[in-house]
Amino acid sequence: MIWHPYPSPSGRGWRKAPGEGFCEYANVFVTPLIRPSGTFSRREKDAGQSYTGAMRRFVLFVILLTAVLAPVAITQEANDRRSEKRQLVQELLKVIDMKQFTQSMLNVTFDRLADGGGEPPADMPAEQRKEYDAHRAKQKAEMDAFRERLYTRIDYDKVRDELYVPYFEKTFSADELRTLIAFYKTKEGQKMARAMPELTVGSMMKTMSLLSELGQTINEEMKNEEEAKRPPYGRTMSDLRSMATAAEAYATDENHYPKAGSIREVGAILSPTYIRRMPEKDGWGNEYEYFVSSDLARYRFVSGGTDGIDGGSRMIEPLPAQAQMRVMDKPGADIIYQDGQFVQIPAAAQKEPGAPKDQN
Repeated sequence: MIWHPYPSPSGRGWRKAPGEGFCEYANVFVTPLIRPSGTFSRREKDAGQSYTGAMRRFVLFVILLTAVLAPVAITQEANDRRSEKRQLVQELLKVIDMKQFTQSMLNVTFDRLADGGGEPPADMPAEQRKEYDAHRAKQKAEMDAFRERLYTRIDYDKVRDELYVPYFEKTFSADELRTLIAFYKTKEGQKMARAMPELTVGSMMKTMSLLSELGQTINEEMKNEEEAKRPPYGRTMSDLRSMATAAEAYATDENHYPKAGSIREVGAILSPTYIRRMPEKDGWGNEYEYFVSSDLARYRFVSGGTDGIDGGSRMIEPLPAQAQMRVMDKPGADIIYQDGQFVQIPAAAQKEPGAPKDQN
């Protein structure tokens, strides 16, 4: 397009060459560049104002259009990436054989549960061992039947879509998924896929078992440390109650109290079935004593008190129906627990929290 200068009342302007079709206000866009401000005609000013309004509306339209289309484009891009990742996840699950992988993990779990009882004692009598083996065989048959029925009812598509796919999509990028797919297609990858259930579920259950044993040991240590901080009277009376509870639980099963001549012997009978750890020494470091009647119908646990000297507590006599607890003023008096109640305590022991007062 060719433009030529032309005269006008307000000054020099520009006009289009003959045959060129363009906006009749074109001179308004160029004129400000070549003549001073304030020399425009009214027609030129009106044309400029009209153009400025139109231009503002056009810019506003572009901004609004961008605001509307940009999120759509971003959302579409995100949807495309999500769709790609989902396809990659599904390919990965197909490569590792998701159904077989799930069943293998369940198999490991069932097998560990079946072995949870451990091996029977080596010195178990032959007849008891026979009953034990028959019971374990019956349990295994029932578990196998349950397992097979479970496998026929699992909705593997639901497991894939609600368990595996969300986890893999959240955890791995598309490039990482491609790397995993390439690895699991190899011989080593297939071997890893078969070994993974044992490495994950099996090791986790074994770890839990080991940590459970360790946790019990630590808990016992902390309990002992806490007990060691307690005043001797309170600790001793707590021990006596615990030992008596274990002896009574044993009597419930056996219809008589343990036949033993020392605290170590009765501890070997009661621990760990009825009490995890049998206390052997009282709060002053003296060994507890255990006595049982000849008919095994009554028992007595005794602490020698602060002096550790037996104060004539070996004799077991039937307690009256409303037996009163004896409170001894002698500091070194024995602490006696018989047939479910305290029979005798030193007066100083009554100051301990939870100690019996006048009677049990």
